[in-house]
Amino acid sequence: MTPFQWLAAGLLGLLIVFELYLQRTHQTRLRLSLLRLVIWVAGLLLITFPDTSSWLAQQLRIGRGVDVVLYSAILIFPVAFFYLLHTQERQRQQITRIVRELALQSPLEKRREVLPQHEQPMRVD
Repeated sequence: MTPFQWLAAGLLGLLIVFELYLQRTHQTRLRLSLLRLVIWVAGLLLITFPDTSSWLAQQLRIGRGVDVVLYSAILIFPVAFFYLLHTQERQRQQITRIVRELALQSPLEKRREVLPQHEQPMRVD
């Protein structure tokens, strides 16, 4: 193995150990943890055994192993981007709904009692 392969394999090995630690201490969701573990292990296998990507490319009739990795990334990144965009939008909507409910539950007079004098809303009579 080349020095790069040793370095990358060591880094991926640390990521796998860290992921297992997060899962064991219940600091991450199981499905997300398993997805990351699959990605780290696949990366470790492809770096440790680079001929695997060439074999896969031949089976898919693509040509070179690096093309398989590149095509996979081109397909996966937009899916991940739009998933994250959807998640962010859903969180924004949830925050908006919560803030509206809290604003409706707390009348203006009650809020005036809680706020310091310099933060009091202007009174329009």
